[in-house]
Amino acid sequence: MFNIACYLVSDALSVIRITDTVNKRKVEHNFTVCVSPLFGPITERHLVEWMEHHRMIGVNKFVFYNQSIQDQDLERRLHMYRDMRLVDILPWNIPHGR
Repeated sequence: MFNIACYLVSDALSVIRITDTVNKRKVEHNFTVCVSPLFGPITERHLVEWMEHHRMIGVNKFVFYNQSIQDQDLERRLHMYRDMRLVDILPWNIPHGR
């Protein structure tokens, strides 16, 4: 059995705390965001601003699908986040129909 309590942090943000009522312990859950396949002109700055904003609101894991990253700085930054265990990078290799 679990007890679920919701606390209003602000008008736009609520925090949900889940407690295992049998073992009397707090249950830890990750907040993961799956990001659509990366392609096109995405800058390193845009990525960092977007990720840090989401980290501030509680996201602690990101899953990125790499379709075709062209920017080496962007790729290095993603690998830095991966080394921090914040990011998983998965290939997005969908065959094109003929």
